[in-house]
Amino acid sequence: MSRGTQACINAAHTVSGIIGDLDTTIMFATAGTLHSDGDGSFADHREHILQTAKALVEDTKVLVTGAAGTQDQLANAAQNAVSTITQLAEAVKRGACSLGSTQPDSQVMVINAVKDVASALGDLINCTKLASGKSINDPSMQDLKESARVMVLNVSSLLKTVKAVEDEHTRGTRAMEATVEAISQEIRALEHHHHHHHH
Repeated sequence: MSRGTQACINAAHTVSGIIGDLDTTIMFATAGTLHSDGDGSFADHREHILQTAKALVEDTKVLVTGAAGTQDQLANAAQNAVSTITQLAEAVKRGACSLGSTQPDSQVMVINAVKDVASALGDLINCTKLASGKSINDPSMQDLKESARVMVLNVSSLLKTVKAVEDEHTRGTRAMEATVEAISQEIRALEHHHHHHHH
C-alpha cells in the first residue's frame, strides 16, 4: 500500500483512540469526578488551545492540498494533523480539569466541542485518502472540500465554546469576589455598629 494511504489509515486509527479517550473524560466530568489538578487556571490553558486550534486549521488546508500532492506530502499532512489534534485534545482536557468538578456542565461542553473537532478530522482524513490522486473534477474532491469546511466550522465552534466557558467562569469569579466584598462590608458595618452601641 502507498505511504500516504497507509498514513491516513494510521491517522484515522489514532483519531478514533482520541475520541474514545474524550468519551471517557466526558464520563468522569458528568460524574463530577474530573477534578482540577491545580495546574493553572482556565485562562492559562486558553492560549495553548487557541494556538493549537489555529495550527489545526493550517493542517486542514495542507491535508486538502495533500490529496492532490505526492504520497509523501499526503503522509506528512496526515501525521501533522494527528499530532496537532492530540495536542489540542490534551490542552482542552487540562483546561476542563482547571475549571474544577464543581462546573461539570462547562467541562462537558468544552470536551464535547473538541470531540466534534476530532470526529471532523477523522472524516477529513478519510475524505483525503479517498480523494488522493483523483482528478480535480472527481466527486471525491467535492466531498473533501465539504469535509474541510465542516472541520473549520467545528474548530470555530470550539473556540466560541472556550470563550463562553471562560466568560461564564470569570463571571462566576467576579460574582464570588463581589459577594465576599459585600459580606466584608456587612462585617465592618456590624463591628462599627457594635462599637457605636457601647459608647
